[in-house]
Amino acid sequence: MLPQIGAVLLIATRTDPALGSLMAFGYAAVILSFLGGSWWGFAMRSGETQPRLAAISIAPTLMTFLLILARLLSLRADIALVTIGALLILTVLIDRRF
Repeated sequence: MLPQIGAVLLIATRTDPALGSLMAFGYAAVILSFLGGSWWGFAMRSGETQPRLAAISIAPTLMTFLLILARLLSLRADIALVTIGALLILTVLIDRRF
């Protein structure tokens, strides 16, 4: 939680809101990509559903990459943060499946 608390403090104190939103986005991107890696592990130990689960498991990392690319190509920070937050919330549905 420390990176998120630091990001909120930077934004709230207006010390450097851009750095705070970058920290929040970066931390969420790392978590989302890590979830994809853990899903990959579950997929590799599954039996007959392995190909389908393996395909699903690359989605978080791929979405993270696309969001980072879009952010670098001028996607607004607030849209990127809301999108990555929504993706993190949606991962709960897949986590329950695994």
